[in-house]
Amino acid sequence: METLDGRVALVTGGSRGIGAATAVAFAQGGARVVILYAGDAPVAEATVAGLPGSGHRAVQADVSNSTALAAAAESVRATEGALHFLVNNAGWTTVIPHAQLDDLTDEILEHVFQVNTFGVFRVTRALAPLMRESVERDGVLGCVVNISSNAATSGMGSNIAYCASKAAVNSL
Repeated sequence: METLDGRVALVTGGSRGIGAATAVAFAQGGARVVILYAGDAPVAEATVAGLPGSGHRAVQADVSNSTALAAAAESVRATEGALHFLVNNAGWTTVIPHAQLDDLTDEILEHVFQVNTFGVFRVTRALAPLMRESVERDGVLGCVVNISSNAATSGMGSNIAYCASKAAVNSL
């Protein structure tokens, strides 16, 4: 297996669950890991502290906020100087049974899409220039991975908006 030494991976929503497991896998492979998290700094810092190796860090930014993402991208450029892997894992939902359509408010619908779909696009757009530069300069392959859900194709998930937002991620 090829080592990831000298490479940098950023994982959105990397402080817990699938994101944290992804961060661990990158760190075990030798990559420096940046966890992008929305709000729970103690959890993000604890996840970073538990990663094998060194040079990992957590950066706070809401994936639904383009201004915050531009600042985070600049922080990654200034501190890491490179980015080779991006995992768009951040997501948000709330449970609303499909039969309770009236409970799915405009605000919930918009928030689900802002985080789950538009966030994937915004993060990728903010970090793509650094990824291109890093991959070309270092002569290595880079990769963007967008985490979706089987709800995208089954229609069975926490709510209608979640299923639709993940189907949109598949199209991205």
